[in-house]
This record gives sequence, structure tokens and C-alpha cells, in this order.
Amino acid sequence: MSKKLNETQLIAAHLLGAGHKPKDIAKKLDVREETISRWKSNDAFYDVMRTANFEIYANVLYRQKSLIALAQDTLEEALKSTEIDKYKKCLLALKFFQIVKDKELKKGEGYL
Repeated sequence: MSKKLNETQLIAAHLLGAGHKPKDIAKKLDVREETISRWKSNDAFYDVMRTANFEIYANVLYRQKSLIALAQDTLEEALKSTEIDKYKKCLLALKFFQIVKDKELKKGEGYL
């Protein structure tokens, strides 16, 4: 099989990399599921599929990091606010520490 992929193969590789099921892709692209299975053995197809998967994964991680940073900034802003009473600030801080502690315990690590 040629190393160069046609448009249908490229679409299929990107969809597989994005997590779509071969059965659904075959139906959308009007090819047999066995054809997609055969394409997966092509190194060029596999590379496109893995690259698409990596790009999606990298984007998800970037978005998660951005959300965590925003949440931390919001929490810090709330704790520094003079408009929020000390009791509510304590509740926020305790909730934050509880979330962090629970997360670290699930990993089997200590936080402090």
C-alpha cells in the first residue's frame, strides 16, 4: 500500500484518533469496517491517527491547566477580598484543602 493517504483515509485516521468507533466511521465514509482495519496496519495511517489523538489529548490537558489556574486565581481573590467575611473565607479554604487532600490520598501520596 502506498505511504501517501487519500482524503478518505485521512478523515478516518483523524476520526479514529478522536475516539470514534470504526463501525461509525465506516458508515459515515461509506467503506467497510474491514477496510478501516486494514488501513490501521499502514504506518502512515497509524501515524496520522496517533498524531490526531495526541493533539486532542494535549488540548484537553491545556484546557484543564487553564481551568485550574483560573480556579486558583478566583479562590485567591475571594480569600483576599474584604467583602467576604472571615467565616466564609475559612469555609472556602477548608473546602480547598479537603479537595486537595482527597485527591492526593487517591494517588496514594501525602500532601504536606
